Amino acid sequence: MYKRQRLNSLEQIKVLKNHIKTLGFNPVYGIEYGEILNTSDLSKSSFNQILDKVKDFCIESGIKLQLGTPRILTERDFDRVYDYVKQLFDYNPPYSIIVNNIGFWWAILNDSDYASIPVELGIGLNLLSGASVNCLASKRNIEAVELSSFIDIKDAELCIKNIIDKVPFRKLTVGGSIRISCSGLCPLNNDSAVLSRLSCSAPCHKGNYAVVDKDREKVYTFTVDGFCRMHMFRDKILDLFKYTRQLQDIGVNEFVIDFSCLDTKLVPILINRFLNSLSDNNYKTDENFLDKLYYLNYHY
Repeated sequence: MYKRQRLNSLEQIKVLKNHIKTLGFNPVYGIEYGEILNTSDLSKSSFNQILDKVKDFCIESGIKLQLGTPRILTERDFDRVYDYVKQLFDYNPPYSIIVNNIGFWWAILNDSDYASIPVELGIGLNLLSGASVNCLASKRNIEAVELSSFIDIKDAELCIKNIIDKVPFRKLTVGGSIRISCSGLCPLNNDSAVLSRLSCSAPCHKGNYAVVDKDREKVYTFTVDGFCRMHMFRDKILDLFKYTRQLQDIGVNEFVIDFSCLDTKLVPILINRFLNSLSDNNYKTDENFLDKLYYLNYHY
């Protein structure tokens, strides 16, 4: 069994580092980083500098760094991201690339410079069948595939049976943020005159935000990435830890906790709950156990 964390801020890295020291051992196999970068970090450091800090932590802790790519890229951003990711593998490279954009996938197929780089199919591709995975796997070797897009566990099991001899790692998000399928620009700046990122007042640098649906009486947190794209999340924390053994039985061998848009206080809490679920056969899921912490420090 392999355990991953999907992180998006240097503060989360710092808290994880301290928690590993507290535990006295490292429970984390890999870190996914890069898909959604904290804009507060980007206001102080370049992407290169941020990633260097993450790589240093991973090397120091014996953790594999899986570099996540953005789900949505405009034409003006695509070439810049594509070329930069390629440069990262010239020196002290990440372990693998997680492809979340189908255009990125087709581009690397025709680029010999990417031929030796391990590639994973990320959650952004929204793959819903074994046939889809097999179609992509027929083009090149795939290191891992994210199965969290499947709504029915029976469909996920059928997919695993079809790909188990082709894809070494079948991963599933079992805790943390629950993503809402949405697409849009940052909602924080309502000034229609702002056409350039450089002229934006960047309220996203100043904290965490949420929107309130008064009709449904629900709160949805969201974060903004370095390309001013919004990513929205449900008002509950995912906790599928009690199903870990059953998921292993059907072929899932990597378990992910997604900390995107979550307060750093939740990093040790969710890791501990996952570890407790592995040692306690009577572990119980409680969707509401984090409500007070979950709404802490959010602007509405």
